[in-house]
Amino acid sequence: MLSALCPSLKISICSLIRNDSSILSRLVCFSFIGLTFEIDCGDIVTESLVSKNFDAAEIGRARNAKYIVSKTDEYFLVESPCGNVQTAATDAEFLYALEKAITLEAQRQRPTLYFIHGAALEFEGKAILLIGAPGAGKSTLAWALLHHGFQYLSDELAPIDLSTLTVYPYPHAICLKKKPPAPYALPEGVLYTSGTIHIPVKQMPSATCTAPQPVRSLFFVTYDPSAMEPSILPIGRPEGAARLYSNTLNALAHAGAGLGQAISIAKACRCFTLRSASAPATCLALKDVLTKAQN
Repeated sequence: MLSALCPSLKISICSLIRNDSSILSRLVCFSFIGLTFEIDCGDIVTESLVSKNFDAAEIGRARNAKYIVSKTDEYFLVESPCGNVQTAATDAEFLYALEKAITLEAQRQRPTLYFIHGAALEFEGKAILLIGAPGAGKSTLAWALLHHGFQYLSDELAPIDLSTLTVYPYPHAICLKKKPPAPYALPEGVLYTSGTIHIPVKQMPSATCTAPQPVRSLFFVTYDPSAMEPSILPIGRPEGAARLYSNTLNALAHAGAGLGQAISIAKACRCFTLRSASAPATCLALKDVLTKAQN
């Protein structure tokens, strides 16, 4: 964190970002959870990264949170609405730092929402959540499912409105650490960074949801490359609640440290463990489970 290393440098850099007329102002705005986020990019490099990572839109209403970002010869800079400034050495680290700052600000401004670390997709009018530890294959599976009749809501972040048990869409690129397996090839216009691959919302193979969707199924994902076939097993709602709770980002913002809220969500959903194998087989098995449950 730059302020911890050198507070005076933070002030001078922030002043430079705001006041140097040689630095062009390139604004990227998007709407998320009923809030408007504005990112002021100080150069064409950060503008390209930000605009491909978020589904920018023309937004007329007042901004709820503003970020200032730029690139120097040595590092990237991210200034949050509170004035906190972070540095990042690479483009991948820069996007991670910006996304983390946005996630924290979203939780601060909308503390009544229940933020889950997981991907969210829509299928036949209902939302499913893909939940798991980093490296579990959530994003790759989400990308594959978009080729099988699912619609995109969010990757990595699922904010749930507890009063309606609906999950908000997040206009954010799907982030992969490596190329997806066949036949789910990457489209043109993908953003490659030093360590990640970002598929912009506009490049999704199916329509994207722009309104909150009711959450009805929770899949707790693990990836097993040695598995011959996928395994999807129903689990009880108490186990589902415990697994959901362990993937909650803002549990302490809620009464009772958020445990009761996790139980309420799990009670309203069908809960499954999903051990994924080949992507096509996993997609077909998951879709079959959902189709049978809705019939």
